[in-house]
Amino acid sequence: MKYLDLNTDDDFTWQKNLNLYYSYLESIKSRFSKKFFCFYTKAGMHDSILLDLQIVKRALTNGTVIDVNTLWEKSGKQFSLIFKDVKSINMNINLLDGYCEFGDYIAGEFSAVNEQLLSFEFLFYDCENTVKLIFKKIHFKT
Repeated sequence: MKYLDLNTDDDFTWQKNLNLYYSYLESIKSRFSKKFFCFYTKAGMHDSILLDLQIVKRALTNGTVIDVNTLWEKSGKQFSLIFKDVKSINMNINLLDGYCEFGDYIAGEFSAVNEQLLSFEFLFYDCENTVKLIFKKIHFKT
């Protein structure tokens, strides 16, 4: 991730990087629904729990398309992020090294890959377990 380096120990540097990230996010704001952008920048996803992650194959007339459906919970309320037309899925999930709170979202970043694609990379509590998706659209449901 470019902005939110979890190896940063001091709050001042973390807040500075977070402000830089939110400035960048403003530059790609038009790529998100108003409802999602408001949720993501106001309430945020910090301390959300990933309850479900599904890779869904859709067969279309011109080929196969992959979506990734995610279900999250924060403060007792659930919401879904559906990543449409996913081009790449990278996951590093390692539960062999002892206790890991897999699914306990700590930080994430959206970024523009190009004019058509976005990426979303997020880290879990232990910061070793990560997921990165490259996709065309995101749908948000509360």
